[in-house]
Amino acid sequence: MNRAIAPSAEQRAKQRKVAEEWMKFRNDHLLSQEDFGKLIGISRRTVQYVEHGNKCKPEWLCMPLPETLARFHVLKRKHEREAIAVGQ
Repeated sequence: MNRAIAPSAEQRAKQRKVAEEWMKFRNDHLLSQEDFGKLIGISRRTVQYVEHGNKCKPEWLCMPLPETLARFHVLKRKHEREAIAVGQ
C-alpha cells in the first residue's frame, strides 16, 4: 500500500515560487485560470491546484510537470519579447 509522504520544506518553497510566478503572470496579462490553462495546455482545475493547492487534501502538493513548466517559460519569454518590442 502506498502512503503519502509529507513534502519537505524545500519542496513546499519550490511549489510556492511556481504558484506565485503563475499568479503574477496571470494578473499582469489579465488572464483567467481557464484562459491561462488553454495557453499552456492544461485544465483550469490544474491551474487552480497549482496556485492554491487542494483544499480537501492540504498535505498534497500539486507541482506541474516539467513539460508544463517549460511551456509556461516559453510563453513568458514570448510575452517579454513582445513587451520589449512595443516599448522601443
